[in-house]
Amino acid sequence: MRVSIIQACKPIFTSAKRTERNQPVTRPDSFEKSEFNFDNECKILYSKLEKSMGVVTPQDIIKQANRVSKKTGVPLDDVYDTMGILSQYSSYKSLGVIEDELKKRDIKAINSLGLYYKKNNCGTPLCLTNVLQYISLKNFGFKSDYNCKESDKKALFIDNNLIDIALNDDEFYAGRNNELFYIANFENGYNFLNQNMSFEDFTIDFIEKVKTLKNYTGKDFKYNVRYALNGRVMENIDAISGGGAYSCY
Repeated sequence: MRVSIIQACKPIFTSAKRTERNQPVTRPDSFEKSEFNFDNECKILYSKLEKSMGVVTPQDIIKQANRVSKKTGVPLDDVYDTMGILSQYSSYKSLGVIEDELKKRDIKAINSLGLYYKKNNCGTPLCLTNVLQYISLKNFGFKSDYNCKESDKKALFIDNNLIDIALNDDEFYAGRNNELFYIANFENGYNFLNQNMSFEDFTIDFIEKVKTLKNYTGKDFKYNVRYALNGRVMENIDAISGGGAYSCY
């Protein structure tokens, strides 16, 4: 059974900068003779928006990377590489990467697991495929999997939960017209569904986990970053797909 790997081509950072010289602010006449400073008010509003939206600027990345390097003892170049990989799916804009890959393969819907769990009398866990199925109806213009033709190709996204099910249930894929997908670096990265701590703290915590893998894998830091993000799922994808997937590292 073949599993397709979706990978972002490059790190995705969200940044925003004012270009005051190129885009001057036009002040309304009513403010001309008052003490109201339109530029300052705009800067204050922009600063509040940046903070509330979690916007990360290039300047923020430089400061964070230096602090992470100092706290973890990891060289700065490795810190930048790690931050880039972790944040590939940190923005909702990255949904476009997923959508493009699915449409290239003529996918008409993303499968959910509602019927499977109802049939087997167990509660539906928070699986990535269920979340992306809902998002796809709102953002990709996809059909509900229940409204597809029998011949329509549907995507099923592999994550840790689905790997466990597939390994323990030989009938899981029976009768499903699915193509299996795994989004490299998504599930354990700083994705748009998983931002319950600051990016800096997340990176420090992740790097400390990566450092513990050296004795286990016998590999270098860069390999262990990929392993920490994808290792368990990729090894088990080999078990259900007949091998070959793990070599995508």
